[in-house]
Amino acid sequence: MNNFLSSFYVLVGLHASHVAFGLGWMILLMIQLKRQKLPKALFIEKHKIFNYYWHFVDVIWVLIILIVYAPYLF
Repeated sequence: MNNFLSSFYVLVGLHASHVAFGLGWMILLMIQLKRQKLPKALFIEKHKIFNYYWHFVDVIWVLIILIVYAPYLF
């Protein structure tokens, strides 16, 4: 049980740090958009890259749940 909880906290902590990074990135993009410091084409490109990152984090989280935790729930 101790190994399970250790891995749980490490994986949740890593995921939380990636989510925090993504939220900071999103806030920075919104500030740049609001101040109109980016050309529209560059903003669209940065937004597309951010979307790839955000969905990658989502997919990894689902895989972590399915592979690491779901087998122990049943």
